[in-house]
Amino acid sequence: MRIRLMIGLLFTSLIALSLALPLTAQSSTATWTGAVFNNTTFTGTSVARTDTNLVLDFGTGTAPAAGIGTDNFSIRWTSTVNFTTSGTYRFTLRADDSAKLFLSGSTTPTLTTSGASTTAVTADVAITAGNVAMQVDYIEQTETASIALTWTLVTGSGTPTVTPAVTSVAPSTGWTIQYFGGTTISGPILATVPINYPQLNWGTGAPDAAVPFDNWSARITGTESFVPGVYRFEVRADDGVRVFVNGQRIIDKWGAHDGAETYIADVAIQGPSTIFIEYVELSNNAFVYYSVSRLPDGSIPGVGAGSSSNPSVNGSVVTISATGKIMAGTLNVREVPSVSGRVLAKVSFGQYYPVVGTNADRSWYQVRVAQYTGWVKSEFIRITQSSIPVTAPTNADLAVPNPVLAPQPAVVAPQAVSTGFNLQATANVVMHNAPSTQSTRSGLVPLGAAAEILGRNSRNSWWYVTQNLQVGWISGAYVLLPGNLDLSKVPVLQP
Repeated sequence: MRIRLMIGLLFTSLIALSLALPLTAQSSTATWTGAVFNNTTFTGTSVARTDTNLVLDFGTGTAPAAGIGTDNFSIRWTSTVNFTTSGTYRFTLRADDSAKLFLSGSTTPTLTTSGASTTAVTADVAITAGNVAMQVDYIEQTETASIALTWTLVTGSGTPTVTPAVTSVAPSTGWTIQYFGGTTISGPILATVPINYPQLNWGTGAPDAAVPFDNWSARITGTESFVPGVYRFEVRADDGVRVFVNGQRIIDKWGAHDGAETYIADVAIQGPSTIFIEYVELSNNAFVYYSVSRLPDGSIPGVGAGSSSNPSVNGSVVTISATGKIMAGTLNVREVPSVSGRVLAKVSFGQYYPVVGTNADRSWYQVRVAQYTGWVKSEFIRITQSSIPVTAPTNADLAVPNPVLAPQPAVVAPQAVSTGFNLQATANVVMHNAPSTQSTRSGLVPLGAAAEILGRNSRNSWWYVTQNLQVGWISGAYVLLPGNLDLSKVPVLQP
């Protein structure tokens, strides 16, 4: 009995001694102090929690702390970890919905992940023996919540290979969301609401008293200011989402989606930029989550890979030097910087387009409009910045374009044509200069009146028509299309 007692005391002492020793970094164990916020922005009053590791699964109905909801919360953990061995350590991070790891007080995250918890990101980092400050920022949006951070010693020496880090862009303010009935972002605006940032979760309810629970759409508008660089745009949504930068579509995931995937586009950009986010809700849950991060200097623009379950994303990469606001009622975009140049497209007052070049005397600016690159007179466009590259010599008003101009688009610009098809107005429908209710009004098609179709936009939600010597765009939400309509004979005039 005495021997057994001595053995038991010795075993207990060894346990106590092991607990008193410094924790080895290879164990991925540390004392983490967490601050839990009842929002996704790490702001306001927080509730404290303590964890011995960051391999946690909150499931779908477990709150991380008292007084905190089960969705739309954030946690910031901090810890000082003692690494007993110098070498290269491999850090692995998984999270649902998103998380970032910061080392040694750096404001640039070593790891950033978003999407399903099955998606892991890793980085190999050289660590010198001693204490290392660590911080993890975690955001939970909806449904399942989990996070897992681990690390292990890869080698005691050698050059580390670190995955490219990104720098978070501080959220801008002053965004606006417009709600529409139906799923085509057309028709009357049911409500216009100011928001702080496009990180919204409506759950299963209606977003506004004037909006239905399901089958609605929205357009979110804001302005972001960027220093020159390559930026990563990320968005998740349930259901569909599109993202536009200065009129250029960079992400397009329309239709039914469950919000599990994160869609990414890398864009070279600088200066104030107008962001449009188009969103559609079909049924059940409704949320959209948008964020922007800056990639390291020297990065090459490209479309990101997204999560492992989403090896590619739809989007186009654009390089934007500046933004221009159209200051004329209707302005021709020409193939060359000359009033004799062929008209590629027409733009309207108040619209914004990327400005990618100018001629030598700055009498013309080169702009991107849909799939075309063309020229507008400088007196009719207001530019956000002056550092615009010269892409053509001075040849304003020349009848013959200078042969050293940059190559022009090979595609023939669409033009309005007489199609012979007539639609019928189901209400008193206002005509506009552009396919937007925010554009200048150009006329009215009375209830029951017929109007000839001259063109359409790519989503068939707006129609370019003529009626009683009036010409303009009308919303497809208030028209009856002919049964024999052949869309192949109706040119697409706007994206």
